Amino acid sequence: MICEYGCGREAKFPPHKGTSKWCCKSYWGACPEMRRKNSKSHIGKKHSIETRKKMNKSKKGKTYEEIYGIEKAEKLKKIRSKHFSKINKGKDPWNKNKTNIYSKDTIQKISLGNTYNVNDYKIKYPIFYNIEKPIIINEKLFIKCKHCNKQFNPSRIQLTERLRSIKNNTNKSFFYCSDECKHLSEFFNRKVDPITQEKFRRYSSIVWSFTNKTLKNYNIDNIENRGRNKLHLDHKFSILEGFNRNIEPELLANHKNLEMIPEADNIRKGSKCSISLSKLLSFK
Repeated sequence: MICEYGCGREAKFPPHKGTSKWCCKSYWGACPEMRRKNSKSHIGKKHSIETRKKMNKSKKGKTYEEIYGIEKAEKLKKIRSKHFSKINKGKDPWNKNKTNIYSKDTIQKISLGNTYNVNDYKIKYPIFYNIEKPIIINEKLFIKCKHCNKQFNPSRIQLTERLRSIKNNTNKSFFYCSDECKHLSEFFNRKVDPITQEKFRRYSSIVWSFTNKTLKNYNIDNIENRGRNKLHLDHKFSILEGFNRNIEPELLANHKNLEMIPEADNIRKGSKCSISLSKLLSFK
């Protein structure tokens, strides 16, 4: 039998949901003839000038967070980063071994554009503020040195590296006011901050104590098979993420945040969340 969509190939797949014809591909849209017709139908079609102006105005000057929200923006940035890392893999940067690329005026504009706004940090990085608890003096961030506790204004690179470590839950790249403090500190080159680790242990034990109380008052599906058939009790919004975001332990122990999942899925999930923060907060 020949494909009924007109490509002339052998039909291998019978009609299924939403279709009434035999096709050479499992999905009718993948048929070469349908792909040709669809691409042809879109040639020359463009948005009107007014529509394009409206689209540009709606997003102009806005960050990913403002357009899509914090959670979706993080996902999009990761996808974008992976995409460009694949494209640029093995390629030399355009400015390699080049000097005097920019004029003095351009360098000044770049430096002014790179100055950070304190209020931006408050909105974008609430976890950072909860952990480091910086103070603001003359619109500048001042943070305690990890070794001597002296308040100092960190450089942009220090802030960037610390934000990255907090985001990736690696707990390194701490703030030091000088190289001397950095090398004398017991936390230098340590992957885990022992103080933070101890706080997390306490937080986790409180969450599990509330969870055990919840299990007595609510019936969770398949809870009787806990430990059998390799089924684990899982917190949909993870305990680690709850600790990082300063969520109340009672909320993480809510019966709606609990479910039984296979052991392999629980190991694969690790400290990731299967629900969003907004979904968790709706359980209140």
